[in-house]
Amino acid sequence: MAPNQVRTIVYQIIANNPITEAIISNYANVAYTAQERNLNENTNTINLAVVSNRLTINKQIDKSVAVKGEILHYTSTISNTGTILKTQISFKDEIPSGTTFVEDSVKIDGITKPRFNPEIGFDLPNLPVGASVIVEFNVKVN
Repeated sequence: MAPNQVRTIVYQIIANNPITEAIISNYANVAYTAQERNLNENTNTINLAVVSNRLTINKQIDKSVAVKGEILHYTSTISNTGTILKTQISFKDEIPSGTTFVEDSVKIDGITKPRFNPEIGFDLPNLPVGASVIVEFNVKVN
């Protein structure tokens, strides 16, 4: 390289789904020859916070077999299994064909939410790391 010439090297890293927040420190080493001498220099060190944006969602139903007219109760547990606060969470669940949503049956953490409809969707509270929210609703088999 000539004096005052710049070369840029670009590369990527993959964070393999961390389950705890981690700081990754990295620097590069450049080896070169100048005036017939072998030399090397380190770059500055950079630090990168690696976080997990993971939510775990577990959906259950209270029956494995149902007949016309029966009520089915769905429960979804949404857990923040990542390493950062989750905000602006929206819940939406398509009502299965052959069933009809039971009005005013939505509960969030045990509290009834009148006029909430999972097919339209609704907001959920922020979830700190390790926290969960439980969404329940009923449908009637047609």
